[in-house]
Amino acid sequence: MRLLTWPQPKLAGESPGPSSLAKAERRAGPAGRFGPTLSDVLAYWGSKSYQGRTMTSSQTLPELVNAAQTAAKASQDRISAILEHAQGQPLSDAQIKEVTSETVAIELAAVDIFTVFEARMQRHFKRGPLSRKVEARLSAAGHADLAHRLHQYYLAINVLKHGTGASHRELLSAKKPMFAVIQAAEGPARAEGAPSGLIDVMSPRFFDGLAETILEAFQFLENGQG
Repeated sequence: MRLLTWPQPKLAGESPGPSSLAKAERRAGPAGRFGPTLSDVLAYWGSKSYQGRTMTSSQTLPELVNAAQTAAKASQDRISAILEHAQGQPLSDAQIKEVTSETVAIELAAVDIFTVFEARMQRHFKRGPLSRKVEARLSAAGHADLAHRLHQYYLAINVLKHGTGASHRELLSAKKPMFAVIQAAEGPARAEGAPSGLIDVMSPRFFDGLAETILEAFQFLENGQG
């Protein structure tokens, strides 16, 4: 038996267990600056399945967000059940493995759904860093709160993908953080398949807030408010 811990990253790195979507993103340019092509995203989602809920390219963005949110909640519920069963005692190796797997699943679901949002909304803009263009358009239209939330999640997704760096430092310096951001501990680099350990994705509010932000930004753009 040992306490539930996982390595904290020392240097920037990629998200654990990169999906085919993440690989497509890396093909798009340095640090995935412009994101994957729409065909890459649709090909990816055409075969993606979360907790038995198959994602297809024919589904709308709200449907994909709902499916990802449902899957994330299922992972959060399993983690909560494991911790509750342990009753404050050290977790077994098997329990640690399951909690780690579910945490990584939530991280990857967050990265994937945000990337799909960016890819599908790219048609509203010329080629470039979409999230920042959406933020600017939201702010200009008087939606400063939504612009702020979108920016915070944009930074969080960068941290989940790449580890420590400018996005992590900006989140740490936030006066009123939207979610828990963890200071990277000195030590060995993150083990293969381990959670990033930098963003508390196990809090239900993290994924719920991400889904709400994506859907509000989607409605803003689709309704031609920008």
